[in-house]
Amino acid sequence: MKSESYPLHQIVLIKKRRLDEAERFLKQKRDELLAEEHKLKKVEEERDLTQKHFEDKQDQLKELQNVSTSAEKIEDLKIYLQTVTIELKEKQEKVKIQKTAVSTAESAVNHARVNMLKKQQEVEKLKLHKKSWKKEVQLEQLRKEGIETDDLGTSSFSQKKQSRYK
Repeated sequence: MKSESYPLHQIVLIKKRRLDEAERFLKQKRDELLAEEHKLKKVEEERDLTQKHFEDKQDQLKELQNVSTSAEKIEDLKIYLQTVTIELKEKQEKVKIQKTAVSTAESAVNHARVNMLKKQQEVEKLKLHKKSWKKEVQLEQLRKEGIETDDLGTSSFSQKKQSRYK
């Protein structure tokens, strides 16, 4: 029984290679997402520290205003609070930008996941096709063997029949 090679073997190899590439790409995008989330966490911590510092300085200003303190000290603290306010706004903007980067990375991960699943389905379809192709080849070979056996039986019957009449 001669075994035929699967006619779509090269396509199967190509599809498997593309699936491997899609899996690597998905892993890369997940790693990038984790890095972006880590950056976001770091930027948020910096913003929170600045926010706490700002609130502490506001409390300090209120205390200085309640206690008789020189106007110069109060004015210096107000100027410093303006600087801290600007710094806080910058850090809040950084957080906003980083959240956008995380969102973009999540979108890239989702796109890569969909692409990988599509490649996986293509490979599965080809596996099913190969399985059904093998069944068809086996049935065809059995049919051919049946015809050959039938032909051999017919010819041997004919020979026996002719030898009886001689």
